[in-house]
Amino acid sequence: MHRAPLWAWMLGLVAAPALADELLLARRLEAPAFLDGGAALQPRQALAAGSLVETGSSGRVSLQAAGGGTLLLGGDGRLRFTGGEPPDPPGRAALLRLQLEAGAVHVDARKPDGGAPGDMRLAQRHLQSRLYGAEAWAETSAAGDELCLLAGAAEVQTPAGHERLDEPGECLRWTARGGQRLGVAEVGSLAPRLARTRFADDYAARYAAEQAQRDGSARPSLAEQAGATLVVSEVEATAVPAARPAPPPATAPAVRGPTRGGEWRIVLASLPDAASAQRATRQWRARGYAADMVLMRADGKPVYRVLAGHHATRDAAQRSLAKVRRDPPAQQAWIVRVPAGG
Repeated sequence: MHRAPLWAWMLGLVAAPALADELLLARRLEAPAFLDGGAALQPRQALAAGSLVETGSSGRVSLQAAGGGTLLLGGDGRLRFTGGEPPDPPGRAALLRLQLEAGAVHVDARKPDGGAPGDMRLAQRHLQSRLYGAEAWAETSAAGDELCLLAGAAEVQTPAGHERLDEPGECLRWTARGGQRLGVAEVGSLAPRLARTRFADDYAARYAAEQAQRDGSARPSLAEQAGATLVVSEVEATAVPAARPAPPPATAPAVRGPTRGGEWRIVLASLPDAASAQRATRQWRARGYAADMVLMRADGKPVYRVLAGHHATRDAAQRSLAKVRRDPPAQQAWIVRVPAGG
């Protein structure tokens, strides 16, 4: 009378370890991609608890969870599979615990047709998220953590307490200075972020990202915002080019020159020192402006200006300025001509 339950129990003991060994599989990859800092990762390779998946700048790895759910790790990524629990039909797919040490990952734990929703627990430097039947994009960088909701809801534990993301398109950012919650309008299109966690042959994702960049609906991610302050041409509109300053320290942004022939740009802020200008640039970028920092000269003295827009003519810049001034913090903005670098 008790034989069937006993055998079912015994089979469960035998089957569970084998299933646990395949909670997470490499489904597809683009090199370079490595496992545990050693040999190249192989398609259909199972990940053991504690395994670390790493990608080079052009690498991509798609991972499949047992019972449903996928992850796609972008370039220069480090994702550790810390452990999990096998599926428990019909309630859910596998429960996975993951740690994003660096880079960006697209997590899709939505319920597949005829399946159960996945249960992904994603740890970042500051944020601890539960994505149950949800879809999200996350990035961890030197600047901090960012989590953007794509579908469903995300329960997030932060250093300051519990947060919940409910609206697709909103993001939560956390840095050493604290948290910032961004609404859909502030975040803009997520297409450029998603393109970074897609394979090279995903032309639809690439096209969507390019369109978002062209129509101005794209906004920088936290990592891009922190690393995109640019020191460009050091000239005043009516002055001769000044001597190029000494190279910035290793932690400073890269150097970029202005458009050949010069251009008209909108001045959002003018500050006496680089540190203040960099902070202002980050603040303007958080408001959705494609701003960068320019070292110029005024009355023979260096001045750091936060600029936006690139216009070939003064009239075009004036039209853009009229729109920018509708934003209260930008009511004092003006335009300036930035000659090409000598």
